[in-house]
Amino acid sequence: MVEQLQHTQKRRLKVPVRYVFAGVRVLIVLISSLQGGCMSLAITSMVKSSSSSATNTTNNTTQISSDVCPAPVDTDNVTTAKDKGGDFDWSELTQSYVTNGGTYGALCTMLIGAYLALRWSPKLMIACITGLSIACTLLTPVLARWSVYSLIVARVLLGLVAGCGLPASGQLESSWFPPEERQSLSGIIVSAIHIGSIVSSSVTGVLIETHGWEFVFYLYGGINTLSLILWMVFVYDTPQNHPFISQEEKNYIAAKVNKITDEKLPVPWIQIAKSPPVWAFLSMSVSITWLSFMFMTELPTYLKRMLHYSTTKAGYVTSFSNAAAVLSQIFSAFLSQWARRKGYVSHLTSYRIFNAIATLGPAVTLVAVTQVGCDANTIVVLLLTTNFLHGSFISGSMLNHMDLAINFVPALVATSGTIVSVVGILSPAIAAAIINNNQTLTAWHKVFYISAAVSAVPYVIFFVFGSVDEQPWNKPQSQINKEEFKATEQSESQKEKDRRVSKNCKVDIS
Repeated sequence: MVEQLQHTQKRRLKVPVRYVFAGVRVLIVLISSLQGGCMSLAITSMVKSSSSSATNTTNNTTQISSDVCPAPVDTDNVTTAKDKGGDFDWSELTQSYVTNGGTYGALCTMLIGAYLALRWSPKLMIACITGLSIACTLLTPVLARWSVYSLIVARVLLGLVAGCGLPASGQLESSWFPPEERQSLSGIIVSAIHIGSIVSSSVTGVLIETHGWEFVFYLYGGINTLSLILWMVFVYDTPQNHPFISQEEKNYIAAKVNKITDEKLPVPWIQIAKSPPVWAFLSMSVSITWLSFMFMTELPTYLKRMLHYSTTKAGYVTSFSNAAAVLSQIFSAFLSQWARRKGYVSHLTSYRIFNAIATLGPAVTLVAVTQVGCDANTIVVLLLTTNFLHGSFISGSMLNHMDLAINFVPALVATSGTIVSVVGILSPAIAAAIINNNQTLTAWHKVFYISAAVSAVPYVIFFVFGSVDEQPWNKPQSQINKEEFKATEQSESQKEKDRRVSKNCKVDIS
């Protein structure tokens, strides 16, 4: 019987349960990205073309020709015949509210999510969020035709609950992934976001042109139901709660993670707010998020309005852009861990190198875009290069919060997420305000210059103040007391030994 049990445990270890968890996590992120990524492309077919490009189409003869990219001669008629746009007369600002309504909601609930993730089930939190996401996606066509305000409210509501998901996912990953595997496993999970965007961008344009924009929301909402079922079946909050994990793997994760799981710790908000390494980590979140949202929400519009790409072609370019990010993320994640394991670079040096690639590199390429005029091929290559370099952030300080305070991951994720939400609102809103009824090279160049500056400046902050050392406030008071007591006990023991040695020496002398 004992031999049979040992054989069963060995068989289980062939596929570690933490990898099963990672696989399901990848799937739910992939399908959620597939579902969520369709809005920025679908909205270009939902709105009337005249509402977003009236200035260019009506005043094309009087506008300065050098400030507008001319449409190819053989596609002028195609643009008017095949790309009439949709039924909604929404301005660029209104469109930005629709595409980023979820970000407004998430801004309000990140810190609440941190509180819940530390006291409730992260698994159930993400399950509820996914269920509501499915409902909102399926109802999008109905809400859009009823009122644009109802659609914005629905997306804000979705963001309110989604804001709790980021701390919950951070809590799960910090409980399941040993430190030496976090970079690669988290890199694969994050890359699933871009893989979902690749599939969404490639397929969405074709589906819209063949079946209409409503169809994509019904399709993606239905597919996401599958991820919810798998999540409920295979995912558990901690390795200790999983019914199928072997004792060997459970002990291995517990020993490596070194996390306090049996004590509800009060969040040291004041210490967090006063910590320079935390602010260095947050500054990098600002840089990464600004570019991410700019590419996600504005790239399809730029390709369609300025370079005169069709919806399908814009979708393909967006797919290639996301594919470049995925390749960069996976490659850099394994390269970073390999270099650190070999001792070629330190933990902090690795962060600095890959942060530089992910922030300074895109700043250079975005400025280069402004220098090539309307050369569409060169612009596309530069944009692909920008996203490829940007993908290296996965090997930079993205997981720095786990280095600083493993016991307060939800709190740090929530803090970062709140700032990220603000940036996610500002990035597309500022871009939309600049290009609103002003689809010109000058306007778009302003967008690129601002994005380049926001990308580069935070790196200086991280270079100076960034750290990978555990912060003193990460340890619970009980652990600090134990360590102090142990240190005092050892000190007293050493003093007693010294007294005995001194006494013996005196005896020998006499």
